[in-house]
Amino acid sequence: MPERDPKPENPDDQAEDGQAAAGRHSESPTEEQIAAQICREVTAILQEAYGRAANRVTAYLVEDFVLVLVDGLQLLPSEELLVEKGHADSVVGIRDRFERAIRPSFAAIVERATGRRVVRFTSHTEVVEEHFAIQLFRLRANEAAAVDELD
Repeated sequence: MPERDPKPENPDDQAEDGQAAAGRHSESPTEEQIAAQICREVTAILQEAYGRAANRVTAYLVEDFVLVLVDGLQLLPSEELLVEKGHADSVVGIRDRFERAIRPSFAAIVERATGRRVVRFTSHTEVVEEHFAIQLFRLRANEAAAVDELD
């Protein structure tokens, strides 16, 4: 899936964007900025893949993990019908298979945002009563942080 960093159309915007990028390179992004980037890109993938996104996507960074909550997951009409007819397990199964198939895209989002390698990814989707998904990314241990903790 393509990267989602739209290019500004206005030349003045490009200069501002270049200045912002220069500022970003001199400082590490905050956890809030990292989480916001992950949320935007996960939302874009959901929109592209299903034609719908979710009511809210929230990301949490906790040590060597990134947890993404997709709340108010929007089901397709065919998925809603399957759930109504008692086949929620089929909907969950297809969505789980799909997420495994596009795992590299989800991992790339987290790797770009955090600057760390994703070593494991798992997800779970609920479509009965409340519609939500949980994505958990395990990051390669941050060696610099581990050294600091030993000191």
